[in-house]
Amino acid sequence: MITGNARSVLPRLLRAWSEPLQRAVVSVEYGPAPEATYPGPVEDCCAGLIRVAAHAAALGIDAERTVIGGKSAGGGLAAALALLTRDRNGPAPIGQLLVCPMLDDRNDAFSGPGR
Repeated sequence: MITGNARSVLPRLLRAWSEPLQRAVVSVEYGPAPEATYPGPVEDCCAGLIRVAAHAAALGIDAERTVIGGKSAGGGLAAALALLTRDRNGPAPIGQLLVCPMLDDRNDAFSGPGR
């Protein structure tokens, strides 16, 4: 949540997975900690997902086949984004790709079935 950016992950990991499948990769730059505090980064991600879904046709992608994901802090944000967009009836991703996500292991928040 403090260091790194999309350029440190995209070239190797996501391109290796997306190019053979001819899939688009969209990245959201979110404010790093400690300057950006919760819920700022996950709201940045939500705004990005909503924007991509709204402009999917112009981007040449299928908004009904979106997968969200991230590595480390991005993985934690992707997991939070999935819950946030579900709770707000926002764009519904068909899956998540979480690579070594930073998650909260207390299990004290509701995480019920999807819509």
